[in-house]
Amino acid sequence: SVVIGMNAGYGDGSYGYYGNVFVGGAAGYKNTSGESNTYLGNSAGYGNTTGKNNTYSGSSAGQSNSTGENNAFYGAMSGLNNTGSNNVFLGCQAGYKNTGSNNVFIGYYADKTGNYSNKLIISNSNTTSPLIYGEFDNKILQFNANVLPSSTYSSYYGTGNDLGSTDKRWRTLYAGNLNLSDNLTI
Repeated sequence: SVVIGMNAGYGDGSYGYYGNVFVGGAAGYKNTSGESNTYLGNSAGYGNTTGKNNTYSGSSAGQSNSTGENNAFYGAMSGLNNTGSNNVFLGCQAGYKNTGSNNVFIGYYADKTGNYSNKLIISNSNTTSPLIYGEFDNKILQFNANVLPSSTYSSYYGTGNDLGSTDKRWRTLYAGNLNLSDNLTI
């Protein structure tokens, strides 16, 4: 293991166990047999004891996760209280209180207070209506925004930026009812 910082890897005994990298004051502090972890930042991975294959970057990222595996938390306090596995949290306090598994949360405060598993949340605040919401287990993807084609859309399906009100694909999209059976490609 590579250990840099006051009390980093404190529980790792001889600092030779399991190929861990702990950088920052108290990073990986309670690690006893966790392996292949990388914790960067003060108190990052502080509570890990046996979890493995985790990457936490940011002050207090993954601080309470003691046994979780295969997590990637990037941002100060991301995944702070998470106890699950197979999560990706990207952003300051993303997944802050989440204790579930198999989640992807992207953005500042993305799902700061929820307790979910198998969710996709993209947001820049702690909100119940994130910009993009999904459920991996139920195959649901929801956009809480107007979804419009880009300006390159017209280069494939028409001239100029006006698709025309008679274009079936445009009418379906504009009405807010995206029906993939209409062969619309976004």
